[in-house]
Amino acid sequence: MKKLNQVVALVSDRGLFCEVAIRLAKDFRKVYYFVDNDADPFPLANASVIGLGMENIEVVDSFFGPHFEECDLCVFPDVGQGQLQLHCQSLGKAVWGCRMGSEMELDRPYSKELLKEVGLPVGEHHLIRGVKNLRNFLRTHEDVYVKVSRFRGSTESFHSPSYKKIEPHLDEMEFKLGPLKDIMVFDVEQSLPDKVEVGSDTYSVDGQTPNRYLCGIELKDAAYGGVILSNEDLPKPLMAVDEKMSPLLEQFGYRGFYSTECRIGRDQVPYMIDFCARCGNPPGFLQTYLLKNYSEIVWKGANGECVEPKFDHKYGVQLQIKSSWSDQEHWQPISFDPKFRDQIKIVNPCKINGQFYSVPLRFGIAECGSVVGTGNSLKEAIASAKAAADTLEGYMLKVDDNVLDEALKACEEAKQMGIDLRI
Repeated sequence: MKKLNQVVALVSDRGLFCEVAIRLAKDFRKVYYFVDNDADPFPLANASVIGLGMENIEVVDSFFGPHFEECDLCVFPDVGQGQLQLHCQSLGKAVWGCRMGSEMELDRPYSKELLKEVGLPVGEHHLIRGVKNLRNFLRTHEDVYVKVSRFRGSTESFHSPSYKKIEPHLDEMEFKLGPLKDIMVFDVEQSLPDKVEVGSDTYSVDGQTPNRYLCGIELKDAAYGGVILSNEDLPKPLMAVDEKMSPLLEQFGYRGFYSTECRIGRDQVPYMIDFCARCGNPPGFLQTYLLKNYSEIVWKGANGECVEPKFDHKYGVQLQIKSSWSDQEHWQPISFDPKFRDQIKIVNPCKINGQFYSVPLRFGIAECGSVVGTGNSLKEAIASAKAAADTLEGYMLKVDDNVLDEALKACEEAKQMGIDLRI
């Protein structure tokens, strides 16, 4: 196996995880970065410049080409492209990615059946075809969550506290779906009250996971606070989920990062509401900063060896950078003190004329980046992230660091439920 400084890698992405390529470039000899822009019949120049000017990576306009022959390793930080990953493997390339394990995230009904097969609990849910039938269901069922498989761009998951409150959203969704409104399938999950949401954020190599990994609490679209725990200290319900998922990950030949999102109550029964078959966001950006041997984990893991993580600090946080300007499909300039570059993670990044940007695509995205921090306690990690966040400048940029107080409260609530995250 080659040494890290001899490895040439090709990272295939959609723009969200360019920072992964930047992190790998710190240790590898060469990193190529590819964002597929050819599938669009009227491609924008925007996607072609994602990664342009970023540190020590080379942007390429095709997956295959002269650079592919040079590559030792293919990295897929996002979900999907399972068949392409398997093809690269058949060509003798080391591959870091979910392979067809992507279906555990993209196909919700299929995922639930797999969970049942391995003995994990599945909450009450209903598959409903068409918006009309969904309306009828929501009129008589309150406090439920509506999700779709695969096509998150058509509609994101949403909570329906009552029909009256969600009716305007249904009207808009029905209009945007057009004729698809009659055939779109929705997976409606019953709420799981009196439970806390926690998860494990780690990596698997053919079903094997390291003995220590990140575990934490996410405040949706705002922040994440986590701690590195050993298997002995990991809450037993989370450990049970990872152990039962192991045969599935081995079956898929899964070699990559993953995250679990579980709802757990006083009965200690873990309901996995989502499986993230990729770098999570959060805490994927935090992992690039917290894990000091990140590149070794990826390279050796792609070759079938699960190595233990190394870290200087045990605690970490990730704060989402948001902008309503970016959300409206505008170019988002982002400035900061250069000494904090490793802590500032940009979505769809490029650097033109010395200015960092988050590149707009055909859809707006409010979360245009993240700020990460680490420390010997969660409070130290928060202070580290805040120091970097305080230097951020950009039109309508916002980082809500007060939400971390809510994370601490959530950790205390989890502890009362018997889930001690040692935070």
